[in-house]
Amino acid sequence: STAYINRIFKRKFGLTPHAFLINEKIKEAKKILMNSEDISLASLAVQVGFYDQSHFSKTFKRVFAISPNKYKNTK
Repeated sequence: STAYINRIFKRKFGLTPHAFLINEKIKEAKKILMNSEDISLASLAVQVGFYDQSHFSKTFKRVFAISPNKYKNTK
């Protein structure tokens, strides 16, 4: 069942499958921001699999406690 798979996944990785996927997307976005100077946040959001820039920015800020725009400008 779905609940069983979620439980096993969480036991193995420490996160639910959804949280794991979001975490991987955010880590990939951070890597791209570090290596790219002039990528727009909207295109980055779509590139890593978010529906829109707003959702991406909120999630990035929740994970790293800094907005992606500030992170991009401080690297």
